[in-house]
Amino acid sequence: MNFKYIQTLLTTALLSSFMVVSAQVEAFPPFGGTLPPCNGWVFADLKFVINVDEKELLFDKDILLVPPTFYVNQSLDIQLRESLSVCHSKKRVDLWIVLEMPFEGTRMRLFMKKSPFPPFYDFDTDPVPFKSDLETGDKLHTVLSFEVIPGMGGNYELYAAYTETGTDISDMVFTLRSNHAVARFLLESDND
Repeated sequence: MNFKYIQTLLTTALLSSFMVVSAQVEAFPPFGGTLPPCNGWVFADLKFVINVDEKELLFDKDILLVPPTFYVNQSLDIQLRESLSVCHSKKRVDLWIVLEMPFEGTRMRLFMKKSPFPPFYDFDTDPVPFKSDLETGDKLHTVLSFEVIPGMGGNYELYAAYTETGTDISDMVFTLRSNHAVARFLLESDND
């Protein structure tokens, strides 16, 4: 069994599970908080938040146990909170955002990427980072914003992570530079 194949298996297992994996991270500051002084490491924290019916739902390890359910006519605004500090230009990172959704009786994995028509985003079935060569910042991205309609029911999962700049997602086990943010939720609709 070759080494690249083993890496791919580990990455697939990592992406399909709900483990929180940290690599080269000493502290996770609160969003908008003060990051620790640079010491050669990357300091990063990613969190998914869903705004529904004027309420904010933060995805953390407790909510992963019982994913929330949303129903037809509910409007969802899913955001990703980024808090990043890279201490040296050689330690820059790429941000990956992945959506897994039901598709014709199976699961489809889509990689979110920037669109040529901001503020919209594109999705690709081939691995591509959402943003590349990042250094520092606290940002809030609206990842998805939609109203639940009949026919789109099923289990949905969002993943986000920083990796070393220029690396392939199949190397994520060795290049992960943040926590592994996960958001799982269920959409119930009348026609499912």
